[in-house]
Amino acid sequence: MPDYSSQSCRIGDCQEIVADDLGKIMLAGDWERPEMPAIYARKLAPDKGAMAELVKRQNRQMII
Repeated sequence: MPDYSSQSCRIGDCQEIVADDLGKIMLAGDWERPEMPAIYARKLAPDKGAMAELVKRQNRQMII
């Protein structure tokens, strides 16, 4: 089974936007609800997401 689909470009774009921490992801992807960007971005490194940033700001250690 290939590791790509008809949505691969859209998924990749979503991941790039999320990774770059742009707050306009809903507008950029023309999504009405946050579920699809969340699904598309699920494979991003956990140490680069919003929760990782919160953990860093609170001087806590992230368990991965």
